Amino acid sequence: MKVAILTTDNREHHKDYAAPLPRFGISPEALLQGFAQLLEMEVHVVSCTQQPLAAPEKTTPKIFITVSWCQDSAGCGRSIRAASTPSEKNCAT
Repeated sequence: MKVAILTTDNREHHKDYAAPLPRFGISPEALLQGFAQLLEMEVHVVSCTQQPLAAPEKTTPKIFITVSWCQDSAGCGRSIRAASTPSEKNCAT
């Protein structure tokens, strides 16, 4: 099973752009730890930032990280919304 999680990278929230690893907060981190224990689970974590940030491709063998960079927070929200719209339309039909 594959799961995608859209969440904020706390490096963006705290403007800590020098931190080398993504931070997602207590609840998302707890979910990721639980998902990592499941044998048939693959998790893709997607976040959007206002500055380009380094992130490892994977934090564990089953957890993939994608950090998208956009220049303003309003544009970032539009990008994620635009990316999800076609799949929502496909689900509705």
